[in-house]
Amino acid sequence: MKKINLIILAIMFIILAQCSQGRKYQQLHSIVQNSLQRIDTLFAVIDSNYVKIGQVTESHSQSINSLEEKLAAIEILQSKISLLDSKINNINSKVSSQQEILNNLQKEEKPISPEQKQISPKELYQEARDLYINSEFQESISKFTQFIEEFPDSALAVNSQYWIGECYYSLEQFETAMFQFDKVVINYPTSEKVMDAKLKIAFCLSDMGEFEGALTQLREIQKQFPNYERMNIVRDKIIQLENR
Repeated sequence: MKKINLIILAIMFIILAQCSQGRKYQQLHSIVQNSLQRIDTLFAVIDSNYVKIGQVTESHSQSINSLEEKLAAIEILQSKISLLDSKINNINSKVSSQQEILNNLQKEEKPISPEQKQISPKELYQEARDLYINSEFQESISKFTQFIEEFPDSALAVNSQYWIGECYYSLEQFETAMFQFDKVVINYPTSEKVMDAKLKIAFCLSDMGEFEGALTQLREIQKQFPNYERMNIVRDKIIQLENR
């Protein structure tokens, strides 16, 4: 009887032990399941982050492309600004050159003494012409300018203005010369010197490389002044420019 009881107790211990192991197994199984669920959740989060990273990367790529386009536009603007700066510097250089001429003229002007004020228009004009003939062009310009200021109503005033242009032309200051010849055309429109002034304007344009402008001026002389005494020079110059 005791043996049977011992056997029954042994069986009960075995059963209890197996039950205990079953609960441990269930607990382990539950832990594993929870871990797997967490891993799945982490993978889902990782996948979501990959998607977000892709979106951010694409957004950054678009931003970079936009920046590159803006940088290219800035480079174009900088190129245009450089070109404008170059043109402005060129204009400033020309202005400085003209200012220098004006300053030189002002420096060369001397107070007119009472004796000089009594000089006749013809004598003053001849002095200016002699200076031109002797290639003293700056001094000649000063004298012709003085003549125009002192005797603006003289018949020789238009000639003085014309010879100022010739002085600058001889100095190869073609833009200034053209400006002075243009004064003849504007200030003395009825003078015969207008034809000569227009011819010299054409020569100035040609010497500056403005060939089409020179041709236009020469053809205008042909049309306006068909009896011009220097028409042969006009024709020769037209042929020269057309065949350049």
